[in-house]
Amino acid sequence: MDITETSIVHNDILQQIKHLRLMDDVLMFKCFKDNPECTELLLQLIIKKSSFRVDQVNAMWHGSSAGLAILAANSGGWRYKIRVFRDDTADRKQKKGTELFQSEFSAAQTGIDQNIAGHYAIYMIEHGAVRKPIDHSGILIDGMGENGWCGFGVNTFYVNCDRKNRSPLGKLVYDFSCTDPSYMNYPLLADRVRYFKENRQGVRDICEMLEQKKQRT
Repeated sequence: MDITETSIVHNDILQQIKHLRLMDDVLMFKCFKDNPECTELLLQLIIKKSSFRVDQVNAMWHGSSAGLAILAANSGGWRYKIRVFRDDTADRKQKKGTELFQSEFSAAQTGIDQNIAGHYAIYMIEHGAVRKPIDHSGILIDGMGENGWCGFGVNTFYVNCDRKNRSPLGKLVYDFSCTDPSYMNYPLLADRVRYFKENRQGVRDICEMLEQKKQRT
C-alpha cells in the first residue's frame, strides 16, 4: 500500500469516527467503560436509581455487537448486574432481558447468584418502537419484570430512542443520536464523546474497537 492509499484509508476511518454516535455500540462502550460518572448518569435517567454506585463496566459481545456489562451497588451495599445493548429488532420481535444473562443462567445450577440482589437489562431501540409506553413521554416502553429460568427475575427496560424531548430522559436519547458533542445536552457525555473523536489517544482507542468489531462480523 503506497502513501496515497494509506492516506485514503486513514481519512475514511476518521470520517467513520466523526459520524459515530453513542447509539453505535463501539462509541457507547468506549465512552462508558472505566467512567463511573457517565454510567451512573445513564442508570439514573433510565432505571431512576440515583443511589447506584458503578463499580465496574466491561464489554459484553452479543455476536458482532458490543454492549455494556455493568456491576453496580446501591447505598445499602446490595449489588446489581446490568446489561445495556443497542437493539434494532426489539420492536419487531420482542426480546427477553434474560437473553443478556443467558451464559450466567447456563453456568448456575439454580439460576440464582446469591451475591447479586437484582438484574437489569436495557435495550436502546433506535427506530420504530410501537409498544405501549410505561411513562408519559413514551420513551420508556413495556417489558418490565420478566422471569428467567428457575424464577430468576430480570427487570427489562426498552428505551424508545425516537422520542426526543426536553425531559431528562428525552435529552439523553437526543445525546445518543448526536454526532457532534458541541450540541449534546449532558456535559459529562459530551466530554467523553469529544475525547474519542478529537484526542489522538481517544481516536486510537476507537480504531482498536472498530477492528475488534470487524473481526467478529
